[in-house]
Amino acid sequence: MSFTSAANNLAPGDINRVPDVFVHDMLTGTTEQVSVSSTGTEQNRSIAPPFAQISDVSGDGHYVVFDSDATNLVRRDTNGHTDVYRYDLLTGRVSRVSTSSAGRQGDNDSFAPATSTDGRVTVFESFADNLASPWVPNENVFAQDLPTQSTLTLDVAPDGGPRGPEIDSQLLQRPAVSPDGLLVAFASGADNLVPGDYNGTDDLFVRVITPPTTTILQAPPATTSSPRPVVEFRGSSPLASYGLCDLDGHERTCPAGRPFRLPRVRRGHHVLTVRAGAPGTLFDPKGVTVGFTEG
Repeated sequence: MSFTSAANNLAPGDINRVPDVFVHDMLTGTTEQVSVSSTGTEQNRSIAPPFAQISDVSGDGHYVVFDSDATNLVRRDTNGHTDVYRYDLLTGRVSRVSTSSAGRQGDNDSFAPATSTDGRVTVFESFADNLASPWVPNENVFAQDLPTQSTLTLDVAPDGGPRGPEIDSQLLQRPAVSPDGLLVAFASGADNLVPGDYNGTDDLFVRVITPPTTTILQAPPATTSSPRPVVEFRGSSPLASYGLCDLDGHERTCPAGRPFRLPRVRRGHHVLTVRAGAPGTLFDPKGVTVGFTEG
C-alpha cells in the first residue's frame, strides 16, 4: 500500500522536512520512501497545503505513481508545476508520466494519478493544454501508455472532439483505471460525452481506450528514387485520425487516412514504423514496420 505522511521516522534518510510518499510491504513489514529521484535524492517539494500527494500502487506491486511539486526528481523539470511520476520499486528508477506523446512537459498542474495492474497505463487529471488534443479550459483527464509513451485525452465527445464545459469549474474528476488498463472511469458535468445526457448535473463516465490496429495502404517501394516517399495508413478505430511515425528512430506525429510525404531521407536503407491513434484511443502498441532503400 502507498500513502503520504509528514513523519520523518518511517524510512531511513528522511531529512527533507516535507510530506513524502511511502510504500509499506504488508508481507515483510518494511516501509520505503518512494518520492525520490533515481539516484535516491529526496523530493525538494511535496504538494502545497491544503492538498496532499496522491499515490497509487500497481496491482503487481512493481510501480508506484504519485504527484509532486518537486523540481529534482527527473532531469529538465523546469515547468514549475505539479507533475505525475512513476517509481519502479524493483530498479528505483523514476520517470515523469505527465508529458505529451512527444515528451513535452506539461505547462500546468497534473495530479491525482491511478495506474493499471501492470503499471502500463497511468491516468491523471491536468490543467495543461499541451499534453494531448483536444483540450478545453479547466482540467481534463489523460492517460499515458508507458511502453509506447503515448498520451491521450479521455474526456472527449463520441466523435473525438472536445467535451462541453463543466458545470463545476473546479470539479475533481479523480479518474480510476481498470486492472487491464482498457477502461477509465471519471466524473464530469459535460453534456456531450454520451448521447442523451440532459440531466444537467455531474455524472460518472467510463471510457474504453482499446488501441486500434494499423493498416498501411501505401508504403514506399523496396527501392525508391524519391528522397521523400509517400505513405498512407489508417487505424481500425474511426477515431484514429492521426498516428506516430518512427523513421529511423525519430518519432513524430503524422496524419491517418490520407497520403503524406515523409521527411527528406538520405541515400541508403531506412526503417519506418507507423502506429495509428487519436484522441480517445491509445496508439497501436505494435504498429506496422516497413523497410525501404532510397537510391
